[in-house]
Amino acid sequence: MVNNNEKIEIYCIYDAKGSLVGEFKYIMKKYFLGFECSMCSITHNSFYSKSSWNNMISKFIYPIKTLHVDEQPEQIFNFTRGVLPCVIGKVKNNLILLMNNDELKSINGDTKLFFTKLENSLKSRISI
Repeated sequence: MVNNNEKIEIYCIYDAKGSLVGEFKYIMKKYFLGFECSMCSITHNSFYSKSSWNNMISKFIYPIKTLHVDEQPEQIFNFTRGVLPCVIGKVKNNLILLMNNDELKSINGDTKLFFTKLENSLKSRISI
């Protein structure tokens, strides 16, 4: 457990690349092959960021950053290898898995439910 006086950073990591080509490939895989990134469905509608997502992150107690697979710093990349998409917490230099792909899939794109589950995960894994 981590003390609640520590600075906590939250990273939501997509299973998609952030480049223009990466975004295009994701759209093709999604619409033609049925592939879906569970984190993407929480933060985005078909092409744009959900207003509910933007509203909730602006009010959340901890800073939340979204990263594409190719935008991750090395430490986070090494930690998340094989578990994307996911949500991790960073406290000092320690990384903690807060939500895995199965947990994100169970949210089914519901932004409000995501934040409820994120708060529960933070409470159970970090002393907040």
